[in-house]
Amino acid sequence: MNGPNWGTLILHGNPDIVYTDDGSSYRGQSNLESCNDAVLSIEGDGPVVIHALAAFRVSTAPRLKGITFGVEYGTVS
Repeated sequence: MNGPNWGTLILHGNPDIVYTDDGSSYRGQSNLESCNDAVLSIEGDGPVVIHALAAFRVSTAPRLKGITFGVEYGTVS
């Protein structure tokens, strides 16, 4: 796993953040200090703010420009 983009992608949820649909930015609100502290699962049935964070070693020069996610729903019988 070597190369200019060698690192990891962390999906982290901060349960203290309440989602709103007013166009608010959640940038900088992950409050994640260490990869070991990432919240990977949140209980409940409401919307959740998820932070996608890329982490790289200090000695690397990553060229990551973006990430894309997709959602696929199964068919209902």
